[in-house]
Amino acid sequence: MASKCRTRTSPEGVGIYDILGNRITLNPRVGANVVYASNTVNEYTDIGGVTPLYDDCGNLTKDINGYTYHYDNDNRVTWIQL
Repeated sequence: MASKCRTRTSPEGVGIYDILGNRITLNPRVGANVVYASNTVNEYTDIGGVTPLYDDCGNLTKDINGYTYHYDNDNRVTWIQL
C-alpha cells in the first residue's frame, strides 16, 4: 500500500505533507520539530501550539509570528503589519 504522506526538503528543513499538500510536521535544520494541524478547508488551525487567525473569506489575518495581514475587497494583501 502506498503512503498517503509526502516528504519534501526545502531551505527550512524537511516537511511531511498529507495527500492534500497540508504540512503535518516540519523538521527544521535548526530547532525542534513543529507539528501542524489543518481543518477541512485547508487552513492551519495549529502550528507548534499557536493558532493562526483567518477572516470569513479564509484569508490569513494573523500568523504565528504575530504579523497581521490586511486585504482589499478583492482579497489581495494590501499590507502586513507587525
